[in-house]
Amino acid sequence: MSLFAFGATSMMGMSMMTGMMSDMQQGMGMGVMIGLTPSLLVVGLASGIMVLLGAVMLYMRPYESQLWGAIIMAFSVVSILGGMGGFLVGLILGLVGGILALTWKPTPLQHRDQIQHPVAG
Repeated sequence: MSLFAFGATSMMGMSMMTGMMSDMQQGMGMGVMIGLTPSLLVVGLASGIMVLLGAVMLYMRPYESQLWGAIIMAFSVVSILGGMGGFLVGLILGLVGGILALTWKPTPLQHRDQIQHPVAG
């Protein structure tokens, strides 16, 4: 079916028709958005949970900072689909945190026998 069947004369959706069929395309677009709302809500919540999980795992396993930094950055970008990335503040903070995690070099753990104890004297 052609775009001209509904009165759209250009790709921008500008309708030159008047009457009953003039606003059909705009109505169909609103229905699609209402239908996508629950799935976008799930995407937003899941990406927020994954960013928090990545931050906790980065704290628990600092030697895997490259992996968790990439996960934090990826899910921060995905969060823009559901909830505008936390009104863009969460997106920016997630990207900054992911970049810091990617560039962070944690210090190696010291064993108990290698720790220098000060001698009281």
